[in-house]
Amino acid sequence: MMAKKPKLKELILKAQGGDKDALNQVVERFRPIVKKYARRFGSEDVYSEVVEWIIRATMRYKEKSGWGREELEKFLSANISKKT
Repeated sequence: MMAKKPKLKELILKAQGGDKDALNQVVERFRPIVKKYARRFGSEDVYSEVVEWIIRATMRYKEKSGWGREELEKFLSANISKKT
């Protein structure tokens, strides 16, 4: 029987506590979105910048905050679109 996939919030809290494997799993969960944006902007730099953003966002995540897709959209429009 397969182990239950941990919830994203659990992984984020573990990552904030220094668990590198949990941080890798958080990044992995967002890989499809990261690939989508990298393709949209046609740049490998975009891929690594978005991964870096996910790591920083994970470390500053607080429950019941406005963290999420909206913040990612703001980051992309402010930083990435200037490069294309």
